Amino acid sequence: MKNIITVLFLAFAMPSFAQFTIDSRVTTTNHFQTHILTTRRGDIFVGRTLDIDSGQVTFKLEKGNSFRLNFDEIDSLALANRLGRLAYQRSDFGERTSLMPTAFSLPRGAWEYHNEMLLHNTVNYGVRDNFTVGLGFFAFPYYYYYNVHMKLSQPLGEYVHFALGTVLGNGTINDQYIDGGKYLSRYVVPFGSLTLGSRQNFISVSMGKGYYYEDDSADEPEWLYTVNAAVRPTKRLRLYTEIGNTIEGYSERYYNAGLGFIGKKSIFNMGVLFGEDVYSVVPILSYSRRFR
Repeated sequence: MKNIITVLFLAFAMPSFAQFTIDSRVTTTNHFQTHILTTRRGDIFVGRTLDIDSGQVTFKLEKGNSFRLNFDEIDSLALANRLGRLAYQRSDFGERTSLMPTAFSLPRGAWEYHNEMLLHNTVNYGVRDNFTVGLGFFAFPYYYYYNVHMKLSQPLGEYVHFALGTVLGNGTINDQYIDGGKYLSRYVVPFGSLTLGSRQNFISVSMGKGYYYEDDSADEPEWLYTVNAAVRPTKRLRLYTEIGNTIEGYSERYYNAGLGFIGKKSIFNMGVLFGEDVYSVVPILSYSRRFR
C-alpha cells in the first residue's frame, strides 16, 4: 500500500510544482530500482532516488555518495534499465572533444561513427562499459593510412577517470609527383589518459609515446601529450578547447577551440586550429553519430 501511495504521489502531485519531468514508475521505496537523474545543465547521474521533499531530491549514486538537488536544477527523473541507461548515455559524447581523447569509454553495445574534415573516418564500438575498440581510415592525395585502436577505462572516483589505450597504424606515402618515391609507414602509439569531471564538463590530460617506421628504418620515438577540456552550458551546446604537442618538439604545439552542437544521437563540432608557426587559422570540422 505504501508503494502505491508513493507512486501516485510522484506521478501526479510532483509534476504540478516540481517543474521537471518524472517517470511515473519511479519510487523511493523499491530498493531494486535504478534511476537516471538529468540536470538542466546536462549532467546525467545513475543511481537511486532516496527522498523527494521540501523542494529537493535526495539522490544516491550507484557507486558513490548521496547528494541533494533543488527542483529547479533538475530536468528529468526516469527509471533505468540497461537499454534505458544506454539511451541516456548516447548524448554525452564525453569520449573525446573534437580531435583528442579522454578517459571515458563508449557505453556497452553502442556504435559510433566519427569523421574529421571528410578525410579521417573512424568506427568505434563499446565492448563493455569500460572497453572501446575501433577502426580508422584516412585518405588524402599522396598519403593514406588505416589504424586499429582500443581503450580500457577505469573510474578512480566519481569525478576521476583513468584509461590506457593504444593505436596501431599502417599507411603509404606516395611521393611520385615529388621525388618518385613510395614509402610504407607504420606506427604504434600507446597512451594513458586522466580525466577530471563529469562526461559533460571535464578537463583531460593524455600522454603517449609514438614509434614510427618507414620502410625498414625506424624514426626516433617521441613523447606526445594533449590537454583538452569541455563545458556544456546547455543541452544542445558544448564549448571545448584542445592543446597538443610533442615533448621534444619546440614548434609542434597546436591549439584548437570551438563549439559543439549536440543532437539526440549526434554532435557537430566547429573549431579553428592554429599552431605556433602557422600564421593562418585553419577551420576544423568533425562529426559523430551514435548507433545502437
